[in-house]
Amino acid sequence: VVNAGFKQCSSLTSINMTRVLAVDSAGFDECSSLLHISMPLVTSVGDYAFEYCANLTSFNMPVAATVGEYAFRGCTSLTQVQLPLVTFVGMYGFSGCAELTTASIPLLASVLDKVFQQCSRLTSVNMSLVASVADNGFDKCTSLTSVDMPLLKIIGNDVFRECSSLTSVHIPLVTSVGGYAFQSCSSLTSMHMPLLVSMGDFSFIYCYNMMSFNSSLVTSVGVNSFHSCSSLTTVTMPLVTVVGHGAFMLCSSLTDVFMPLTLRIGSDSFRSCSSLSSFNAPDQLLL
Repeated sequence: VVNAGFKQCSSLTSINMTRVLAVDSAGFDECSSLLHISMPLVTSVGDYAFEYCANLTSFNMPVAATVGEYAFRGCTSLTQVQLPLVTFVGMYGFSGCAELTTASIPLLASVLDKVFQQCSRLTSVNMSLVASVADNGFDKCTSLTSVDMPLLKIIGNDVFRECSSLTSVHIPLVTSVGGYAFQSCSSLTSMHMPLLVSMGDFSFIYCYNMMSFNSSLVTSVGVNSFHSCSSLTTVTMPLVTVVGHGAFMLCSSLTDVFMPLTLRIGSDSFRSCSSLSSFNAPDQLLL
């Protein structure tokens, strides 16, 4: 299917193309009445291919290997994604698919910018080979309950921002978390990232129910990283040397802090930590 071949065919309701191998850019863009797609031999889905096909509920592409940028953006009736052989999804690939509940792309190695942004009904994903998630990858996926990505190492900015139903996160190999990455994940109670080294500003701000955070390799805590984590009780970060301003502000349940190598603490870092009773830091600490 060539570029924009069927773009804006607003009365088209179904597609059954058994011999098509590829859909080029914008091939069926804005086919607003399209309900179902069957393309059993398609291996490549181009940029914008099915963008804003607002009534599309399902598609069959069992051998597809690549999905381009914006390919299914705004397909607001799509409920499931099953792409067993796909290894690449472009930016915004499924952004704004508001009815999407499950996504299984088991061979995907990285989630690019905004691929699942604002998929507000997405509850589970099968992407166990993913090693990196770029900015806003799952931003505002408010129904997402768990993340199991055992090979994930890099988390960009705003990746799980406002994933307010997220309760379980298994990401044992993560070394870097970007700014606002888990902002307002208000159902998250604990976080275990034993290999985490780098943490961006505002990373866990407004995680109101987070009670514990375990990461022994972090060397600095970003600005407002744990601001308003009002259920956090203890912090053990033996290698931290710098704490950014406002980092633990309004952590009203925080009682114990262990940061024996800390050299500098920014303004308001522990402001209104009304339960803090123990703070372990070196004599040469700068405030």
